[in-house]
Amino acid sequence: MKIVDLSSDLEFQNACMQFRYELDKRFGSPDIIVGVANGGMRVVQAMGYPSDKTIFVRRQRKSTVVKSRIEFGVILRGLPVFLSDIARVLEVAFREKKFELDRGGLESRAVEFVGSRRSTEFAQYSVLVIDDAVDSGGTFIDVIGFLRNIYPNSVFVTAALSQTFKFPAYNVDFTFYKRTLLRCPWAMDARR
Repeated sequence: MKIVDLSSDLEFQNACMQFRYELDKRFGSPDIIVGVANGGMRVVQAMGYPSDKTIFVRRQRKSTVVKSRIEFGVILRGLPVFLSDIARVLEVAFREKKFELDRGGLESRAVEFVGSRRSTEFAQYSVLVIDDAVDSGGTFIDVIGFLRNIYPNSVFVTAALSQTFKFPAYNVDFTFYKRTLLRCPWAMDARR
């Protein structure tokens, strides 16, 4: 698995604009763009979509909560980059192996809107759902289920800047980086 360093704001912005170009070329211009907080929200904002077309939802995976609680970022930022890279790859390999052994064991989590949302619930929209990464696919499963209840007549396209797991439970329609870990500006091991 490779690691792509997008920790500078300029590198991240450029990658997101290329991502948008590819998405627009393949799928056209959506009516609604949904960013999955936190990473997907930042990706959508960097892609430059008009704010009146964007909404945000939240579903946080458990490992992010645990890492935040123990101030793991302080430790990671203090490591040499090659050791931080090894730690990242090992974390994903561990979570992927656990996922493979527990194939049916995806834990469903609640999804909620962040801020406001469109109120015309029965209109038909083309909806683009974006997250920074797809690992197991559990986030996309929960988010798409949540959005289908709200926009039942809509067409959904899913996209992630990167895919880490080889065989997620949910395959997004488009991924910019395959089997790649991204070091984004907000990453715990981003050099500030």
